[in-house]
Amino acid sequence: MIRMPMTASAISRPLAMIASLLVAASLLGQSSRYLLGYDHVKGLVPLFNVDGERNLPTFFAVILLLLAAALLACIAMLERQRACAHFRSWALLSAGFLFLAYDEAFLVHEQLNRIRFLPSRSGLLHFAWVVPAIVGVLVLSLVFLRFFLHLDGRTRRAFALAAALFLGGAIGLEVVSGVHGEWRGFANLTDALLATAEEALEMAGVIVFIHALIEYLREQYRELHLVFEPGTVPAAGEASEDARTSGGASFLP
Repeated sequence: MIRMPMTASAISRPLAMIASLLVAASLLGQSSRYLLGYDHVKGLVPLFNVDGERNLPTFFAVILLLLAAALLACIAMLERQRACAHFRSWALLSAGFLFLAYDEAFLVHEQLNRIRFLPSRSGLLHFAWVVPAIVGVLVLSLVFLRFFLHLDGRTRRAFALAAALFLGGAIGLEVVSGVHGEWRGFANLTDALLATAEEALEMAGVIVFIHALIEYLREQYRELHLVFEPGTVPAAGEASEDARTSGGASFLP
């Protein structure tokens, strides 16, 4: 068994670098599309478009959300073991991030855009899904208020920053994009830049949140290790199902 100590920076820095490279590649692609007229470039432009579907940025965003969900589930289990009163809140957050990962992969929220809350050209609610999203955020803010206040100051600030970045992109810039799109159109460089900024803020918010979760684990449980358990090879004549074990990796405090 191999135990590798983990730090928040060892995880968040590579994630931030990958996110930055994806955003840069997307900007280059959209510049090529709208300034030079090359909207495909052997498939590279849609492959790296952060506002696209089922491409590298989407896959990376799903991985980020799943990693956050896994860390939250780990904290929930550990908090339950020590009879923490708020372990259900950690578990609920984990379920929420699993849903966000599913939504990122399959664009569930896009189905709500068929609804019209205000007349056309209003702009503010062009993307209708932001209405239930805002309501949901307000409700969840009340639900998690006690949980949020019981956290230490450093964790609270990190969680608040992560939420501000994520929601500022997902909802704030989505509204701005709707206003701009209704008046200036959507197929242009400005709209592409707004969409890129939106996705960049979302990824930044999740990465900050992941960093904060790992810091919380290290502060509460002193050390965090990534444990590799290689599979054992059964001796000759011991090829039964019980004798076979597979390798794997896991997080352990």
